[in-house]
Amino acid sequence: MSETPQENNSRVHSVPRGGIARFAAALRNGVEIARFGGLGEREPSPFEVVDEGTHHRLRRYYPETQSDDRAPVLLIPPLMMTAEIWDVAPDASAVSSLHQGGADAWVVDFGSPESEEGGLARTMADHVLAVSLAIESVRTATGRPVHVMGYSQGGMFAYQAAAYRRTDGVASLVTFGAAVDLHLGLPSALPTEWAIEAIERFGKLQEALVPNGIPSWATRIGFQLMDPVKSLQQRIDFARRLYDRGALQKREGMRRFMGGEGWTAFPGPAFADLLQELITVYYPTGAFGV
Repeated sequence: MSETPQENNSRVHSVPRGGIARFAAALRNGVEIARFGGLGEREPSPFEVVDEGTHHRLRRYYPETQSDDRAPVLLIPPLMMTAEIWDVAPDASAVSSLHQGGADAWVVDFGSPESEEGGLARTMADHVLAVSLAIESVRTATGRPVHVMGYSQGGMFAYQAAAYRRTDGVASLVTFGAAVDLHLGLPSALPTEWAIEAIERFGKLQEALVPNGIPSWATRIGFQLMDPVKSLQQRIDFARRLYDRGALQKREGMRRFMGGEGWTAFPGPAFADLLQELITVYYPTGAFGV
């Protein structure tokens, strides 16, 4: 009887020496990944869903070890990625690091729009209001103002929700890769008007071809194409280390997340809002409204 990935994973694996041994180990690991999708399963950090709205669920991590002296921190994922972005692997887990640092970690979970009722019809406003509701829920549960953190468009949602609430209940804002003035990222070699016109045409083309939004496989490929050299290097490095089970297991969570498990569809209306409200709004004076 063949052993399961979990049983195989429980054994101590040393790095094989010699060409034949490494080839055999690489073949064994490759077959297991092809058959089961990966090298075993990792238990995610413990959490419970403490509130739920039309467009989100609110997770509280490590609920059994919370105390009044822990500052509440609300983490917001970007569209296109699941809430697991904050808990990818043991050595890449924001919720675990925050908990170890003495914080009370909460996460907004938008789910996967393609599998949620009405998910592909969501707008930007739906997400911003969901974040605002989550802030209020965390403040009510803890009795303290909330430190709000967001990555990429999750950071933009944090800005917008804080502005919508006039910072009521917000202790601080921390964002990562969340642009405020997106026109700075437009191609510098093109006149601004040309760049905006190209983006507007792309938005109309997207609405015509994929009115329900951008599917998860396309968001993953699009992200990888932003840095194709790095993506290729990661694949080559994975193949070179295929014999080293220990090294693969350390990166298994990130590999599976970036390889497909961490990606979701981008709702069509929300994508149209993004282009219109944060990129193509242009005033006669030459200033962008963001």
